[in-house]
Amino acid sequence: MYLWNVKALVEDLKANKVYQKEKMKYLLVSTILEMLISLLPLQYSTFGYLEFVQTVLYILILTIGILLCYEANSRGDNKEFVERFICISLPLQIRISLLFIIVMVAELILFGPSNKHIISFVNITLAGIIFFTRVRSYIIDISGANNSSLNRKEANS
Repeated sequence: MYLWNVKALVEDLKANKVYQKEKMKYLLVSTILEMLISLLPLQYSTFGYLEFVQTVLYILILTIGILLCYEANSRGDNKEFVERFICISLPLQIRISLLFIIVMVAELILFGPSNKHIISFVNITLAGIIFFTRVRSYIIDISGANNSSLNRKEANS
């Protein structure tokens, strides 16, 4: 199971070397990690306007991100979208979470705890956008979407 090396995971997925039990582990760990991350907003004593906007924005990013990833997979070989998405998600979640924890601590030191709500809002939004952008690029690579686009262009020429 790859927790950090996304390129090796991509190569194993391309070569069909990630078996069902391994895929289940990615799903399990990824789901647990997502649940733990979702508990972070519970630090707020009240659910105010900013938290509401953040939740709505996150749902939009999540929906658009998944749809764009699915579309990218469909342009390629159109196979195993869910498996690819789940497996690629885990190491990216780990990387992005570590990066944004470091960034958030630095921001709190620089800007003070009185700005923690806006810092959290910006970081969660950016983390979601970065996450789906990276997942999509790896799905394009795995599915051969770039090659399929090139082959269609050549066929139309």
